[in-house]
Amino acid sequence: MTVIQASEATGMRAIIHVQPKDGGESQTYAIQFLQEAPQIERLSLEVENESVLKEDQTVGIKVLAHYQDGTQAVLKADKVSFSTSGEEMLPFVKVCWNCINQDEVTLKAQFEGAEGQVDLNIQANTEKKVVQAVRPVSVVTGLNQEPSLPDTVTVEYDKGFQNFIRLLGNQLLRKTLLSIIALMF
Repeated sequence: MTVIQASEATGMRAIIHVQPKDGGESQTYAIQFLQEAPQIERLSLEVENESVLKEDQTVGIKVLAHYQDGTQAVLKADKVSFSTSGEEMLPFVKVCWNCINQDEVTLKAQFEGAEGQVDLNIQANTEKKVVQAVRPVSVVTGLNQEPSLPDTVTVEYDKGFQNFIRLLGNQLLRKTLLSIIALMF
């Protein structure tokens, strides 16, 4: 029996030659070893229009994984965990992020133990906007019952801006919406 050990020089392939003692036909076996896949060292985030972010704007996000071997890959945003520092942000719809309030914010991403972040400065949006829609519009109520409101609503403005508003814990906004609903019934 002859063995050629697997190494980088042999492409991680070991070869075994077996010659029977009775002089029969020799057999050769090849064993291919797989190298361990490179690990992700870090993540980087690319935010669309990063230098001119405004509140109430929805922007695209791309997350890049940087591997030990120097390669890069774009990760699917729905597989990445995101968080923010600063003002509470309602986050992501697939590959978009909603900049709710003007603030300096650190946007963080985490995937399989690797992390990355980017510091952003969201400017005030001074454009005059007219509310076009509030979604979802379904409200559940019954006779002599306070309507059940969703935890969050999306406000859509005339210039393409959107704003996610958290109703849970916002008593003034809840009262305002409830009074509007009362007028409708």
